[in-house]
This record gives sequence, C-alpha cells and structure tokens, in this order.
Amino acid sequence: MLSITPRLRKINGKRMITTFLIAYVSVMVATYLNQRNLMYVPYQVFPNPALIGVGDMQEIRVTTADNLTLRALYGAPALSDQPVIVHFHGNGGSIAIRGNRARYYIDHGYGYMLAEYRGYASNPGKPSEQGLYEDARGYINWLLQQEGMQQNQIVLYGESLGTGIATQMALEFPAIQAVVLEAPYTTMQAVAQTHMFWLPAYWLVRDRYNNIDKIAQVQAPVLVLHGQKDRVVPFRHGNAVFQKVKSPKRFEIFSEANHINLYNHGAGDKVRDFLAAHRAD
Repeated sequence: MLSITPRLRKINGKRMITTFLIAYVSVMVATYLNQRNLMYVPYQVFPNPALIGVGDMQEIRVTTADNLTLRALYGAPALSDQPVIVHFHGNGGSIAIRGNRARYYIDHGYGYMLAEYRGYASNPGKPSEQGLYEDARGYINWLLQQEGMQQNQIVLYGESLGTGIATQMALEFPAIQAVVLEAPYTTMQAVAQTHMFWLPAYWLVRDRYNNIDKIAQVQAPVLVLHGQKDRVVPFRHGNAVFQKVKSPKRFEIFSEANHINLYNHGAGDKVRDFLAAHRAD
C-alpha cells in the first residue's frame, strides 16, 4: 500500500494537469470562435429621433459597396460655416444611446451624422472590421455625393471602437477637416489582452483595428480625448496613439473622467475649440 500511494498521486496529478489543459484549450477555442459576439454588443431597435432628443434629425438610408442598405440619422449644419461631424460609436448599444451627443453639437450649429453599423439597430449584416469600414465609406460617400459636400467639410469622430473606423477613414479621405478620437486604443489586440490576460488574446483577435500604425499616416489635424480613470481602454493607449500623430494635434486629458463620462467634464467645449482652430479654408 505504501508503494502504491505515490504512484496513485502521480497518476492523479497527471489527470489534473490534463483536465486543466483540456479546459484551457476549450475556453481558448470558444473565445476564438465567438470573439465577434464578445466584441460587438448591439442594440437591435432603430430609434425614433424625437424619443432620443434629436427630432430635427432625419432617418437616411445608405447602400454599401457590398449591397447592404443601412439606416442612420442625419442633420444638416444649421450654420453654413460649420462642418458635419460623422460619429462612429463604440462597440456597445447603438445610435439610440448617442442622442445627447448629437444634440450638443446640433445646438451649436454643426451638422451631425449618427452612423449606424451593420448588425446594429436592426440593420442587416453582421459586424466585422472590414464590414464596418464598408459602412463608414458608404456614409462618407453619401455626404459627398448626395449632399454635395467636400471632404474638408467633414469631421470624423471616433468613440472607443469607433476610433479604429475614424482612423481608417482618415487615411482613405485625407482631405477631411479633422479627426476626433475619444478613448482611442493602440490595437484591439492589446485591449483584448488587457481584459483577458489569462489567454493569449493578442494572437486570437481577428478584428484588429490597428490605430497605432495607421495614425502616423493621417494628414488631417487630430484631437485625442482620454480620461485618466478609463478602465475599459486604459489611458496609456490614448497617450501612445497621440505620440504617433504627425499632423497638427492636441491631447485633452481628463484627470477625473472614465470611459463614458468625458462630456460631464467638458469634452464638448474642447472639441469645439479644436474645430474652431482648424476650420476649412
């Protein structure tokens, strides 16, 4: 009996290690296969503009290059010298919870587009990095072709996930007036690794939104907004992105703000000041 016990312990130890490894690999595989369900968390009801405080905005329909017809909300500038701000929102919810943001800028004379993605707010399709780029191209081209706007009358505003979309569009439409990045990340891989530190998340992410490499190529002026208490996209990400910007730039740091409350700390005024300093010629 004394000679068998160590052997049994060894066998049990191997079984525990094997069970752990199987469980770990299973979690890793499940995370990889379901990553887009984890990354994109949409609301599915398209909002009534009046009910979200923007009754003066209208529903528009835009057809993408891959033949999806998407709905969004748009309000033209009340003042002729103000640009249209195209808002690419974060990964959660939909444009239905961004009415207050649009209201702020509309009340100051700006045009505003709450761009909605495929798979969000009852729009067809499923979200992905390349798909959201197609959506953004469709909205910008709608402004250029249907509204007769020039690129330098457009401001691209990215919020969290949307900063990756705004940065990509700034490369494709280099003559835009300005880019505003609220809580930008270096790459989505790096954010995933921060929140899923027990997995090799960096290597599992397919939709990478590589801001850190792209931002140096952006020609338009860039404003970065970031809260130092942000626990979703840590402040170091915004700082790293800002350091890479080579065009005219400004970094507005909010020492008491987190990921979602920058506008409670005066972010709107900072954006307006920046856009006033970089008006189209």
